[in-house]
Amino acid sequence: MKKTCNGCRAHGRGECNLKYKTKIIDVPVIAFGNRTFERMVPLEECPKPKTYNEYFLQDKLDIRGKYQ
Repeated sequence: MKKTCNGCRAHGRGECNLKYKTKIIDVPVIAFGNRTFERMVPLEECPKPKTYNEYFLQDKLDIRGKYQ
């Protein structure tokens, strides 16, 4: 399973656009003081499309049944 959603074209604003379960975790960044960096991590197996062609193919195939 993938560890992060970095580089995934389905990465939306706090959620996966392909409707896979994800979680937002806060990673502290010591170099910038008390600031934190939000990172989205998948909670289930996903295809993690790295290009827009792969993303639109997954969206067109509607693997998760998001319109049900």
